[in-house]
Amino acid sequence: MKQYPEFVYTMESTTYLMEFLERHPELREEMVERMREGRFRWGGSYVQCQEVHVGPEKLVRQFYLGRLWLKNNFPGVDTSFYFKTDPLP
Repeated sequence: MKQYPEFVYTMESTTYLMEFLERHPELREEMVERMREGRFRWGGSYVQCQEVHVGPEKLVRQFYLGRLWLKNNFPGVDTSFYFKTDPLP
């Protein structure tokens, strides 16, 4: 992202961010900067669910918990989208 400032990247869920920061805590501030620039964005779900296995209440809960974690850990950062990656049943 330093080499290509026009590059924008999006991940499906906040769980991937948690794992990344666990492995690379030294990159936290850079990640915050990229998120505030709008160049690194996150889907609002906590984990990426298989929608055919859960009901609507669980999907809403995933979105709520993912956004809450993001807001609590990165003030000023929010998301308003969700990735639907499931194939149709």
